[in-house]
Amino acid sequence: MRARGLLLAGVLAVTGAGVSAQGGGSAPAGKADVPFAASEADDPFTWMEEIRGERALAWARNENTRTLGVLQGDPRYRQMNERALTILQARDRIPLVTFRPDGLYNFWQDAEHVQGILRRTTLASYRTAAPEWEIVLDVDALSRAEGKNWVYQGMNCLPPEERRCLVFLSDGGRDANFVREFDLRTKQFVEGGFSLPEGKQNVTWEDENTILVSREWGPGTMTQSGYPFVIKRLRRGQSLDRAEEVFRGATQALLESMANPATVQGKWERTIEQRAADLSELLFDWLSEVVYWKDAAGVVFREAPLTLTEDGEVWLLRARLIGAPVDQQTQELHADVKGVTKHLYELKQTGGRWKVCVVLDV
Repeated sequence: MRARGLLLAGVLAVTGAGVSAQGGGSAPAGKADVPFAASEADDPFTWMEEIRGERALAWARNENTRTLGVLQGDPRYRQMNERALTILQARDRIPLVTFRPDGLYNFWQDAEHVQGILRRTTLASYRTAAPEWEIVLDVDALSRAEGKNWVYQGMNCLPPEERRCLVFLSDGGRDANFVREFDLRTKQFVEGGFSLPEGKQNVTWEDENTILVSREWGPGTMTQSGYPFVIKRLRRGQSLDRAEEVFRGATQALLESMANPATVQGKWERTIEQRAADLSELLFDWLSEVVYWKDAAGVVFREAPLTLTEDGEVWLLRARLIGAPVDQQTQELHADVKGVTKHLYELKQTGGRWKVCVVLDV
């Protein structure tokens, strides 16, 4: 029996959101898109889907006014409201901090900074009764300058230096937000830096010139509840329409080592679900599962659409193997792969991409 090395030039993204292996994206198992009601005859509340629509906003204002009237009519309201404000605006409350290489960071809101300030101090200063704070980003001032009602929703900083950060800002506090690159050292947004338009999105760094983005990319890229699960890689200077999906190739390379997928017809299918705490382990197990079903069912494969999501502290892979029984007359068959081996198995990052080297037993 002989072995051959196969470089599966797929890419893996280490992120906390779902990743589609198909070019257009596909929903995870149990997450297929279900269209909203087509008309008020089907659902009399479809107008509420237009969150900025005048009818929906008027309804919200009316309900707020009615609710506030009920609350203010309670004799306990004034005292409880004042007490709550006193607690929330107290200057002697303990500021919670995030440790970064250049200091301790805290986001602070009070009567003077309603929308808040991002500030930092040193560990030595923080240990004193009156820490000296340096303002890094004033959200109130930013809102006034840009004519927006910015709500700060946190930031994601590039390790290990953590100087460049992706700042999440929502106009009015909606779920959808804008993402802008910020320099903690200069205390300025980066000119020509990463800047994403408003959307329900998650973003993280891959390297200093590359980010991974999950957002709405088109039909089939959002869950039924309206959140993204397809992740794409966006490089500095690229437009969103040039972003590329980040989980493709590895499985396809294995399928093509067995047969030419274009010559595989039929409707044999098998649903697979696997979990692992480590992506390298998960990929190895998944490729091994593909080889197992080749032998157990006597089939070769046309495609294997899959999704990868984070489930707590483990990764969850859901996939469908699609193929047909082996037919030497109609199919272009390649190697008879016996198994995936640990010999020289390696998952590494090269040039901004994750590549895996697998030696197949054939």
